[in-house]
Amino acid sequence: MRILELIPTLKVGGAETFVVNITNAFAANGHECEVVTLFDVDDGDFLAQRLDAKISLISLDKAKGFDFKCLCNVVRAIKKYKPDIVHAHIGAISYLLLAVIFYRHCKYFATIHSEANREAGGILTKTIRKILFKLKLVIPVTISKESMLSFEKLYVMTPDMICNGVPEVEVIAGEDYDKLVFIHPASCQPIKNQVLLFKAFSELAQQNTNVELHWFGDHSQYETLFNELSSLFGDKIIYKGVTQDVRKYLKNARAMCLSSIMEGMPMTIIEAMSVGCIPIATPVGGCINMIEDKVNGFLSADMSTEAYYEVLKKAATISDEELNKMRKSARNTYEQKYTIDKTALEYINLFTHR
Repeated sequence: MRILELIPTLKVGGAETFVVNITNAFAANGHECEVVTLFDVDDGDFLAQRLDAKISLISLDKAKGFDFKCLCNVVRAIKKYKPDIVHAHIGAISYLLLAVIFYRHCKYFATIHSEANREAGGILTKTIRKILFKLKLVIPVTISKESMLSFEKLYVMTPDMICNGVPEVEVIAGEDYDKLVFIHPASCQPIKNQVLLFKAFSELAQQNTNVELHWFGDHSQYETLFNELSSLFGDKIIYKGVTQDVRKYLKNARAMCLSSIMEGMPMTIIEAMSVGCIPIATPVGGCINMIEDKVNGFLSADMSTEAYYEVLKKAATISDEELNKMRKSARNTYEQKYTIDKTALEYINLFTHR
């Protein structure tokens, strides 16, 4: 099977990480694959370096904003590669508009990586998506029960659902911590709601001086917000910058923290579970489908600082026996539900039978 994966960039992000993981898995199972990015690949697209050498990578020199020229470039790229499957993601989905008309020799699929209305964007891109999905020109796939419900609400149709996955890797811990270290792996952006996390953690640090929060993520797109957040750091919240391998830090951490306002199915939760690190999250999106409170992680009761503080406190104070039991449960959840091999198999089955 020849599979073309279409995505705007390969910069740091959940959808981008997923595309690299799933394409590598397809290639490992004997499928021919090509990744097409709308924007040109630059030094910031380090995820491109993780693609298997067998996978070709091309870029379409997209301009900022909605680029009508890029619509034609997508058609040319698809005609040249002659795939059996075109699989689009996030902002690239709308750029299938002409391809589904002028190249009908393949099947088109699109994975929705977040809450459907938010990901659909403005009036133009939302309208294009509605045309593509309603006329069954593109088959939509959602990644969690919550994302599926949001899709049904927006488009009044039921999509397929396949959970995200990450590859199994041998992880060598980057540090042996002498404190209770919590890891926050997320870029600086309003939707990640770092204000909530930092306020709650500062309250925890006042009660427990043996805790630290290490933040890994890019802040280049929201420098003003980053500067505002910096005022909340103190000596217990430490910004660590961007890392290409957060799992080596998660392996020995007390827990992984997300405080998002909205999520699809966070890759960082799956990565944490894969190394037996328990996740702590707000009750949004796919988080509530992935985390069983007090079993394989913690969910805050609501979106308040007080509620998030309470789950941080629980994670910091549970016994070693309880923690190890939860770690094992988190790892079991990964093995049963979120391996990339399982995800790839489900996609191939979908591609074959739809």
